[in-house]
Amino acid sequence: RRPPRSTLFPYTSSSDLFAEYALSRVWRSVAKQHDVFILAGFAYPLVIGVLFSLVGLSAELGALVAGISLSRSTFRFELLTRMKPLREIFLAPFFLAAGASWMWRSLPDVGLQVLLGWIIVGGIGPLFLFWRARGSEYSRQTAFLVASSLSHGSEFVFLVLALLSPVIAIPLFLQTALISVVILSLVSGSVMMQW
Repeated sequence: RRPPRSTLFPYTSSSDLFAEYALSRVWRSVAKQHDVFILAGFAYPLVIGVLFSLVGLSAELGALVAGISLSRSTFRFELLTRMKPLREIFLAPFFLAAGASWMWRSLPDVGLQVLLGWIIVGGIGPLFLFWRARGSEYSRQTAFLVASSLSHGSEFVFLVLALLSPVIAIPLFLQTALISVVILSLVSGSVMMQW
């Protein structure tokens, strides 16, 4: 049986037909060969992005539409498991390049900012999430697990720094402070989840 459709994000019948029948047939034929399947997974959002940019729309919007249509495909889990190691291979140099701007010598100058940021991200944020989960009548254990799993700074801070640095000259001490807050909150969030 098909699960009920979400009322929050209703899909039109044409997109359902495209995602479930036309796209599934294409992915079924492509999935027979491992290498072609991975290349198609990379190429599909790029091609849709190029098509959107040729029409005059944003390429990012095309990649978003491609991702949404892939999320409706029956091969989404297989594609995700095959592409996950490649994603981690590409992310490692990105995080190393972003972390290269971290200057340990400027830590004493930004120590107060790092401490305040860590208290906000690693302390006040989880307490707020715990309070909201308890207010929604979840058990203490569930509320604690929600709060501890979301009690770290996001690695998207590195992405934002990488995207903004060519446009805006971000001072190195600010980059060091943001990277330090993310690292401290990741470590403290992992320790809290484990113990």
